[in-house]
Amino acid sequence: MDIEAWSIFAIAFIIFANFIVHSLLKGTIEKYRLRVISSVIVSPGIFLYWGTTSTHSSLFLSFYMPLLVTIICIVTTVYNIYKMKKFERV
Repeated sequence: MDIEAWSIFAIAFIIFANFIVHSLLKGTIEKYRLRVISSVIVSPGIFLYWGTTSTHSSLFLSFYMPLLVTIICIVTTVYNIYKMKKFERV
């Protein structure tokens, strides 16, 4: 297998691991804490996603799409951390 195939396999494994952890912890911890844990689990997949899309000939697919996914992941993680801290204070 080449490096891109391994990266796609690793991304799929990270998503599968996130699904398993999410289903195991769903009833035991708060919603926002669970979302932060899910964001931390998925974060290594962002770097793999940048690696797999860097070989495309299209500028949108090789740069702007991974950038958009990265920004969305960072914003949602920060938002969930904020909501988790706000929820814990109350």
